[in-house]
Amino acid sequence: MLFQKGNFPQDDQNLSSLDCEWIASCEMGEEDTIYQERHQMEQLRSLRFTDWGSVESDLQNLLKGYQFQGKWNLAQTALHLNDWMQFPMNGFPKIILPMRVMFAVIRNTAGKSMLMRILSDGFKAGNPTFPATVYEASEAVDKLLQTIIRFRNYQGEIHPSPLFGHLSYATAEQLQLAHFSHHLRFLVPTQRSED
Repeated sequence: MLFQKGNFPQDDQNLSSLDCEWIASCEMGEEDTIYQERHQMEQLRSLRFTDWGSVESDLQNLLKGYQFQGKWNLAQTALHLNDWMQFPMNGFPKIILPMRVMFAVIRNTAGKSMLMRILSDGFKAGNPTFPATVYEASEAVDKLLQTIIRFRNYQGEIHPSPLFGHLSYATAEQLQLAHFSHHLRFLVPTQRSED
């Protein structure tokens, strides 16, 4: 377990059927995973958000209807993004000691180059991440839009990332936009944007 009990936002809730589905998908054979990843990469949207207006517009458009190419629906994606957008403002969850040591080694060796690669090329598909709990899409997106407003107006200290260390607001914002681009590309709107 990466996070200690009680320190991850959904840690105190029971496993949902979607969580069980995520766990089961982690146990698939390597050949199945490789096939799914290749097939999935062909269908992903090419996204590169550079401003919050574009993110907000995309989220509103996804609420009108979408198909998901990954393992998460819009509600799960929105809640995941919401959690990780709050961490730079509220502080990151406490990580178990072996992971803190590993993150410190990465942060002090390859962390800066990893951050620069993410900011220039985006996140790679297929990296493991935590499943979210079940919410209605509109409720989850509304929660995320409120956090985006808070982040846009935030003037406090940006808490250090366990992996990347201290970041300026501008760099933390770029990292958030890259994270949004990474996850929202798995959700394909069924209606064209009116922009």
